[in-house]
Amino acid sequence: MLLALLALAFTTPAHADIRVYDVPSGTVRTFEDDLHAWTPDGAGLLISRGGRALRRIDLATGSVAPAPETKAFAGPLGHWISVDFDYAALHAPDGRELARFRTSSGLGDTPDHAWTHDGARFTVATDYGLWVVDTATGQTLVHRTGETYLTEQAFAPDGSAVLVTRGRRVLRVDVPSGRVTPVYTAREMLPPAAWSAAGRIAITTEHRILAPGARSIRVDTRPVDPALWSADGGTLRFFLAQPEACSAPAFGLAVAAPGEAPRILVKPAERELGAALWSPVAPLLAVDVRDVSEPARGKRRPWPKRISRHYSMYTARGDAAMRRLVVRASRSLKRGDGREQVLAQVRLDFARVAGRFAGAQDTAVRERLADELDRWLVAAGFVAIEALDEVTC
Repeated sequence: MLLALLALAFTTPAHADIRVYDVPSGTVRTFEDDLHAWTPDGAGLLISRGGRALRRIDLATGSVAPAPETKAFAGPLGHWISVDFDYAALHAPDGRELARFRTSSGLGDTPDHAWTHDGARFTVATDYGLWVVDTATGQTLVHRTGETYLTEQAFAPDGSAVLVTRGRRVLRVDVPSGRVTPVYTAREMLPPAAWSAAGRIAITTEHRILAPGARSIRVDTRPVDPALWSADGGTLRFFLAQPEACSAPAFGLAVAAPGEAPRILVKPAERELGAALWSPVAPLLAVDVRDVSEPARGKRRPWPKRISRHYSMYTARGDAAMRRLVVRASRSLKRGDGREQVLAQVRLDFARVAGRFAGAQDTAVRERLADELDRWLVAAGFVAIEALDEVTC
């Protein structure tokens, strides 16, 4: 009955929505707007639309109400961090600055950081080192120099240690002794690891996710970003990147328990993905999804009468090969295919032509090709090519 009421209360928008997956049961609920965060008690979601004021969705009733503004990156006890160009600072709930950490991004980006489950300890990693701080006093418990990385699930369940990654190694840093113990060494650079509330560790590598004590989770497509644990420590969620030749990769989302095969929630390229946030209290996963973006069509114009035979190639055969590329693109556009779909095929075709004929990579050739494709794109109602890498690998 609840699902039926929610389905009436929240219809799927045309362009964006939030999916809440009950991972054990496989049920899915859909809500409007953009995902901001879970409420601390896990009973609802904080949502926004176009940067407007936050609202709160109660998952039990489906009711929507205004929500007070919250500090970004807040901890369980209300502590929060601010970021300047050269420093990140830890603040008490009343706004007092408790500690300051040097950064070097120069862009004001938020550095990697994590809180213990009870909010009593905070850790942050910057280019200048790793700090672990007592949030009650601001006292530094551990400080180690050197560039390291960590996830939001870096702390051991009891807050006695932190998992960090440095290059190809995952390290355990004990608190407050600062003693470092190697956990895992890989052949490639590693993203940071995650520590579950149940005490298990997840290490994301190139084609599998390791959870010591269980069979690794094998994935056909490379995971991107670290795998993170559900609140009960039983399930991992991870993004997948499916390579697209000559184009940006398509991303998907999957879940799996250690030793099990992944279950795909969102197929690569099915939807554009934003945040994927576990509930703080249950194996519920809230995911920001959007329709795959495709430039809107403008006013269509008459199709060109002919396709040029001259592309500044060194030979007539080279010009003919380049013309065939444009012919194929024109047919796709007439068929109604989208702009990026057509240009992705153009990039593949161009790579084949460039592999057979000298001079294809010359700027004059690529500009001539782009000019010819523009005539068909504009006729189909799309914007013209903005940069040459839209048509070449």
